Amino acid sequence: MLYRNIKTFLTALLIVSVLFFSPSTIKQVSGATFTVNSTGDAVDANKGDGICAASDGTCTLRAAIEEANYLAGADTITFSIAPDNPPIDRIIDVSFALPIIQEQLTIQGPNLGGIGAGANIVLDGDGTFIGLWINADNCIIRKLIIRNFDRGLVSTDTSGLLIVGNRIGKFGLSIPNPAEGNAKEGVYLNGVIGAVIGGDTAADRNIISGNGEYGINVVNSASVVIKGNYIGTNIDGTAALPNGYSGIRIGGDESTGNTIGGSTAGRRNVISGNAENGIFIEANDNDVFGNYIGLDASGSLALPNERDGIYIYSSDESPATTGNEIGGNISGQRNVISGNTIYGIRLANANANFIKNNIIGLNAAASAAIPNFMGIVVAKGSANEIGTVEEGTGNIISGNQDDGIRLYTSYVTGTTIRRNLIGTNLIGSDLPNGDSGISIIYASENIIGGGPGYTNVIANNSHEGVNIYMGTQNEITYNRIFNNGALGIDLIGDPWETGVTLNDLNDVDVGSNDLQNFPVLTSVSIPNPGQVTIEGYLNSTANRLFILHFYANSSKESTSHGEGEFYLGSKSVTTNSEFFASFTATFTVSTPFECIAATATDPYHNTSEFSSCMPVMNNQIFLPLIVK
Repeated sequence: MLYRNIKTFLTALLIVSVLFFSPSTIKQVSGATFTVNSTGDAVDANKGDGICAASDGTCTLRAAIEEANYLAGADTITFSIAPDNPPIDRIIDVSFALPIIQEQLTIQGPNLGGIGAGANIVLDGDGTFIGLWINADNCIIRKLIIRNFDRGLVSTDTSGLLIVGNRIGKFGLSIPNPAEGNAKEGVYLNGVIGAVIGGDTAADRNIISGNGEYGINVVNSASVVIKGNYIGTNIDGTAALPNGYSGIRIGGDESTGNTIGGSTAGRRNVISGNAENGIFIEANDNDVFGNYIGLDASGSLALPNERDGIYIYSSDESPATTGNEIGGNISGQRNVISGNTIYGIRLANANANFIKNNIIGLNAAASAAIPNFMGIVVAKGSANEIGTVEEGTGNIISGNQDDGIRLYTSYVTGTTIRRNLIGTNLIGSDLPNGDSGISIIYASENIIGGGPGYTNVIANNSHEGVNIYMGTQNEITYNRIFNNGALGIDLIGDPWETGVTLNDLNDVDVGSNDLQNFPVLTSVSIPNPGQVTIEGYLNSTANRLFILHFYANSSKESTSHGEGEFYLGSKSVTTNSEFFASFTATFTVSTPFECIAATATDPYHNTSEFSSCMPVMNNQIFLPLIVK
């Protein structure tokens, strides 16, 4: 009896083993390579047997993915499809969604030739389902053309993904049919960590163009690197093939630490020709380094994104977008953001972002204008930095059609603008912005310059160097402002009235920067070679401390007021109960000049217009200090 029971138990155990642990249900550990030899789309005839074979014996891409999903190791799919006569692209007409990739897998296409070159592996859908969907870590997708799907390539909740050397979307004519973009994104990442899209060499470059929505959409994903790609252009980077939205979007609360570009030429993305923005950021703490945005691959011709080069944004209902860096501290991290239809960079509901060391409005050599409509616009946000306290972080913002920088609306506060070249370049060329260098409209509590070493050079612009309309507490100090088409600093009246705002008695008027009175210079003399002594007075609010800043100029404006070509120094004065403070200030000067001008800044950081430009008295000849 006992023997019979044991026999029955063993028989049952054998049946269970067959049912639940057959080869078709066990994840075999393998490093298999499956070679696709057919453009067909048939399923595998016997899934899990380790052999890629449809019912006709050929190995299709679908069958290879099915077999790879049954193997727990790192598998590879390659291609060896017999050429047609004449050679044409190997087009795999995918009739329904391919299996989701669930195990580590490399799909390795051949080296891509030109469109229709005969060696390309083309995955072609019908626009209703995803091309490749990856849900496994450490996968590699290399050298495929992926087109005409709902989304070209999707990865969810993975790490270590590598996407290199592919063409995703539309690239011009292919034989025998026109290539079609994907209906939505070219690449969509959600919940992905550490993916790399592109590489350091031309062979690693992805071309992601002609898709219906974003070229690349990074959602709630971290430490993603996007480098060396052409996004929105043809395969040569010379003509636009727009993605229907922005070239790249980064969005979601968990999208942090992502990098677009890098510090070498090989990591440069060309993000141009897109129907909306080049880059659209709705996330915190991401870096954009070393890209061409709005230019062709040579960096010398415009290839506009139809809205902004870079748009950093958060909705009014959401916390402000913070901590993104546009450009870095070294020259290789400099973005060139030019030729875009609206703004080079726009910030809206964005706080504490950093814009540094970029070229905005010129070619990559910073020698000729390729204008954005405006260079940088901050429409809402606080504590954003355009140039920083660090040496080498200033931007070149020149050649734009309208303003170089505009701070626009009362929702803009605490912007600092430091170390920038606005209307010129590193060798002092005349490269004007078409309106003002900097325009502040309703915005308050912003600083332009603000300290020794933080000097902006604001020169050659077609209208004002800096204008302020109805904003207050905006400090403009320690800068070089000269050769602009209108006033160096213009506190514009309401309604909009440009030109010199005359001092009023005791400074009781209000308006832009509280219409702070400027100093009145009464004497400029040369006590010794290499020195200048300036005398004058300030009439303003009683019993208040003011900082006066003095500048030498090689010429005065047509209004007889000065600008701020060479900074001399500052002096503190306090008005008495009668609203006046007189001053005498002596400075060392080593540059020949025609006249001296000054500004006054109150304790609330309201800076005045420049004073009249006072020449040296009594026909004295300025002699620069000679240091032996």
